[in-house]
Amino acid sequence: MTSFMKKWEIPAATAAVAKNGRLVYARGFGHSDLAKTTATTPQTRFRIASSSKPVTAVAIMQLVQERKLELDESAFGRLPHMAAPSGTHEDPLLRTITVRHLLEHSGGFDSTKTDPQFDALRVAADALGRPRPATQSDLIRYMMGQPLAFRPGSKYIYSNFGYNVLGRIIEQVSGMNYGRYVQAKILMPIGVERMELGRTKPKDRLVNEVEYWDDSTTPSYYSIYQDDPIPRTYSYGGFSMEAIDAHGGWVARSVDLTRFLDAVGGAQGTQLLGAKTVETMLTRPNLAQYGGAKHFYALGWDVTPRQVVMSHNGALTWGTASTIARLPDGVTYALCFNRLPYDLINFVTTLEHQSARVLGSIVAWPDHDLYSAFGL
Repeated sequence: MTSFMKKWEIPAATAAVAKNGRLVYARGFGHSDLAKTTATTPQTRFRIASSSKPVTAVAIMQLVQERKLELDESAFGRLPHMAAPSGTHEDPLLRTITVRHLLEHSGGFDSTKTDPQFDALRVAADALGRPRPATQSDLIRYMMGQPLAFRPGSKYIYSNFGYNVLGRIIEQVSGMNYGRYVQAKILMPIGVERMELGRTKPKDRLVNEVEYWDDSTTPSYYSIYQDDPIPRTYSYGGFSMEAIDAHGGWVARSVDLTRFLDAVGGAQGTQLLGAKTVETMLTRPNLAQYGGAKHFYALGWDVTPRQVVMSHNGALTWGTASTIARLPDGVTYALCFNRLPYDLINFVTTLEHQSARVLGSIVAWPDHDLYSAFGL
């Protein structure tokens, strides 16, 4: 970790490793504040960005398991209270998008051209006559008036927006706010009490939350929040943490994330989902681009058969990076960082390969379990 952080110029990080449901390693590295006065510890919390998506996926699969929701029902059919902005029209294919399509990123939204969760925070609010920045629901209503990029279910293109919709489906089905539902039904039952949805403004930083480093070459921005007139780094005003809740909004300790991984079909501990539900969640989607592929994106998880049972990476420009994974030998691990290097692809590839190499070199595992030390 120390050499990796030095190479990529990362000020703060945490790491946690569990084996067969036992937490065997947890450590903080560097300083959690940019003034370098506070050491990072395993108690330090980080934004986890898109490593939040598996949390939302597990919440959806729990509702499916309880027969309150079906994977192949119309996703927007679950949001009858939402309508496109006046003067716009729904794409005829919008109602054919299923819950499954959103989970597997085949819903018809193309984030390679524009990502409404970040790019439409002003335009969506203006289209609806709402205050800036747009809320999660504002963004959905705005997108309901935009054409789809491709036929739903025909191919995978990563979509943050699809997970925003899943968050609102959770709210509609459960009758609870998304964050409260996840805490009550997913996190609290497994002893994870310190995961919270993050906030944008510096003054709203959570207790024990790291500061995010957008380095000196990153320009400042006028905040997306109109009541914050001070130019901010992108991490603190270039986007809205509040609007990305279900696809990238959680703040967590690394030990919370290994606990979550251990509880999703793990060999030991509390099981959030039954074996058949986990099998469904990790099954290769029926998409042509996955034919013969070694890697695929299932329902909320990256899967590489025989190498990685389930994993996910997270990234927010330019102050957040994370990765969570379970390996076939019962190892789960989570790594969180407070800087995202510009060479993103090389960074993620190096992180994955180096983690696998280090964990694969361990010949004897300790017998202790540190979860109780962190109140889990």
